[in-house]
Amino acid sequence: KHSADEAYLAFSASVYPDGDVYAVKKHDDEQERKAAGSDIKVYDELLVRHWDEWTPTAGQKKQVNYVRLHGEASASSSSGPKIYSPLAGTKLECPVGPFGGASDFSFSATHLLFHAKDPHVNPAWHTRTQVYLVPLDPRSGADAKPRAITVGTQGACSSPVLSPDGKRAAWLEMREDGYEADRNRVVVYEIESSSRWGATEEWDRSPSSIVWAPSGDKLFLTCEDQAHVKVFQLDVPVSTGGDDKATSKKAEPVALTNAHTASAVHPLADNALLLTWNSLSGPNQLSLVGVKAPHGDDPKPHVALTPLASLTKDLKQRKALSPGEEFWFAGDKGVQVHGWISFPPEAAKGKKWPVVSLFHGGPQSAWTDSWSTRWNPNAWNGAGYITVGINRTGSTGFGQKFCDDIKEDWGGAPFRDIVAGMQFVKDAYPEIDAERMAGCGASYGGFMSLFVQGHNDVLGFKALVCHDGVFNTQNTYYTTDELYFPQREFGGAPWEVPENYARFSPHNFIKHWKTPQLIIHGSKDYRLVEGEGLSAFNTLQRLGVPSRLLIFPSENHWVLRAQNSLKWSEEVFRWLDEWCGGEQAAK
Repeated sequence: KHSADEAYLAFSASVYPDGDVYAVKKHDDEQERKAAGSDIKVYDELLVRHWDEWTPTAGQKKQVNYVRLHGEASASSSSGPKIYSPLAGTKLECPVGPFGGASDFSFSATHLLFHAKDPHVNPAWHTRTQVYLVPLDPRSGADAKPRAITVGTQGACSSPVLSPDGKRAAWLEMREDGYEADRNRVVVYEIESSSRWGATEEWDRSPSSIVWAPSGDKLFLTCEDQAHVKVFQLDVPVSTGGDDKATSKKAEPVALTNAHTASAVHPLADNALLLTWNSLSGPNQLSLVGVKAPHGDDPKPHVALTPLASLTKDLKQRKALSPGEEFWFAGDKGVQVHGWISFPPEAAKGKKWPVVSLFHGGPQSAWTDSWSTRWNPNAWNGAGYITVGINRTGSTGFGQKFCDDIKEDWGGAPFRDIVAGMQFVKDAYPEIDAERMAGCGASYGGFMSLFVQGHNDVLGFKALVCHDGVFNTQNTYYTTDELYFPQREFGGAPWEVPENYARFSPHNFIKHWKTPQLIIHGSKDYRLVEGEGLSAFNTLQRLGVPSRLLIFPSENHWVLRAQNSLKWSEEVFRWLDEWCGGEQAAK
């Protein structure tokens, strides 16, 4: 990534504590010599491993570095171009694992802005990251050290961005440390006055990314809103005073798009955006978004969307891909709950079709109008199944309270929402064959699949699929990588609140297990370890319940390799066809 004036180029690299990019090979050789053929790893603190990788034991960290592309400070040494390493010796890591990238740091002509895990707290039970500011090409070594500009007690921060003129910074900030699904607020920081303020304190939505308009007086946000990821425009006035606690500034972002999923936004001008978007019926496309100021009695800006490019322009027509149909129903305690339903291409012929209820993971996430190569409803439709995706209690994009209400209630309101939603679609859509229904899910959705196994009398599923799920909630605390997650979800550690872990744990309802179930697990899943899948399969086999186990030795929490993904689909549909008589079974 380059700075706004293209004078600097930043890159990330895995380095040792000295931060010297040129010395990495020397340190690698030294570590290999010390190992003397052994691959032992010794740890004195967490994290031991994260997502699908073991934590390096010699202090290696990913850190942002930069070089001067032209000017006096661009001189080279005998090793190569002069590399500035502002994170050297700080214990800071950026990008932030396991999914960090270039969006974790930003450049102006004068500063580098980035966020990193707080080195003063353990990342296994804290989500806290701090946002840091560093002057570029400083006059003294002291000036080069990163300076934290967050309040210091918040939770996770993300999407740090510097304004085009370099005078302001903005980022997304969660207030609750330890809660990965807290609401993201937009925080704006005035660099000259060292003041910060909250720009979306009263907005009940949680944006996922922000970018400055060229003028620097507004931000463009991408944000999940009722099962679509929309682009919003937020006016950002210049602050008139400082406040170290990010006080509220009343602002209401305005939606510029209202459907599908915005995956990337690139401002070309204040009134023109290059938008990358996708939907349930197709992968990413490029469009130009033109924005005109409001006029007349309409307070909203006028927006025109012009398609520019699509690599799969005729995909929807050739494959008869479904855009999905949205529905709402009364869920737990009468709360309106959203869902998606989509049909096989031939469903209009009037016959009944088997149904798959898809349980999404998270648990704080949602089924959205978006494209994916994993858990794509159109793949299930093509195999001859109607798909139903219910955004039950705990789903994101429907207000923070609805998201938060799953806390300590994993098998309560979310399960009752699924029961109510399935009854709704059975009543509303005559194409559904209620005698050929299945339930499938991954992660928390895998938990739900195993929980349904013990409570299937109210749903009547003929088959279940559990991918990387939860068999014993208490055990997952002791084996997972990020301890803050179960700590927050269940209100404490297992030895503090054992009843919270036991209340909905699938293993406590084994006596009711009788539904044929496919168990899938990745051996490199360190979030929900392989033992959870083996425990479920061992139990099913011992009970004599028809069951099958798929193990992917090279996969983590997700199945990402192309051939493994194909095999995953083949095996899942083979299982469903066997018990629900789908399209492949008919053939």
